[in-house]
Amino acid sequence: MSIMLTEQCDPRGRRIAIRTAACAAAVGLAAMMLLPVACDRPAAEVPRRTCLLVGLGEDHPLWPVLRASAERYAETVKGLRIVAVAPPKVDAAAQEDLVRKHLDRRVTAVCLQSAGDEPTRRLAQQLTRDGTSVVIIGRDIDEADRFGFVGWDLYEAGRTLAGALKASLSDRTTYMVLHAASAGGVHKAAVDGFDAGMQEYAWLRELHRFDCGNDAGKALDIIAEQGRRYPQMGAWACAGDWPADMPPNALRAALPEGVHIAMIGASPDVWPLVEAGICPAVVGTDYGRWGYEAVSLAELAFHRSVKPGEKRLTPPRLVLSEKLDEYKQSWDDWTRGQVKPRE
Repeated sequence: MSIMLTEQCDPRGRRIAIRTAACAAAVGLAAMMLLPVACDRPAAEVPRRTCLLVGLGEDHPLWPVLRASAERYAETVKGLRIVAVAPPKVDAAAQEDLVRKHLDRRVTAVCLQSAGDEPTRRLAQQLTRDGTSVVIIGRDIDEADRFGFVGWDLYEAGRTLAGALKASLSDRTTYMVLHAASAGGVHKAAVDGFDAGMQEYAWLRELHRFDCGNDAGKALDIIAEQGRRYPQMGAWACAGDWPADMPPNALRAALPEGVHIAMIGASPDVWPLVEAGICPAVVGTDYGRWGYEAVSLAELAFHRSVKPGEKRLTPPRLVLSEKLDEYKQSWDDWTRGQVKPRE
């Protein structure tokens, strides 16, 4: 690099160009000496942080999958620690106690497995108000104050339920519907999707539809009563997994011979119903992505990369009885943290 010098005179008329050049050289040398020091500084490290994953219960069939996929995501980023806890048995109050017990200044987000009920909504609201980002997993909740949601696309699940119903009717053409629209708009989405999907099967006849209020006990009573009235009907379309929460013997007794159930839900507690022939077809999804995507959203919240309200919905998957073994293999993969790339 060349330096151009200019001559100037001081008040006494003496030339000072040499003095100016010397100063410029000194400044340049100082800058060159400082430059390597700045380049050698290490990049700022991402702070260590904790994401708290809280399940409904260790006995919940989805818990091993959520934990494995969340831990798999944590392996892909630096400075992130997963603390995965759940009550021994499904218990909303115990779940909230665990959240409170493990909250500390290092916890930047809570990923909360949801039953889609009021206790989950209230807990999410309290955590958000206290400054902790919340990601709800499983079933979303109307007016829930949360950063993000990962789980069912219930509208599309409802559309797929129409296909499951068709596969469950055999040679019969009549059916009834169980839903929980009164429990909130999230549940209504499944009914809307089902109605859209049934347009493809216009020759099938709906006899009645009933709102069970998201209550498995009430749903069982409805099935039993209508079974006595309509023993020749074809099948039930359940816009939820309530039959999996019913005592198996009571459910069998409530169903007339030849009447089947199609429903949204394909976790291991549903499989005995499929194997027994009660549910020839059910609607599942890629449960193996839920924990992975939830922690991913928690990280985005930490880095403020997206605005609150983000959703990650997994597409539905029709599970026929003859394909159950294939679905079981997928579940086994998920419990080992094998996560497929998002389509």
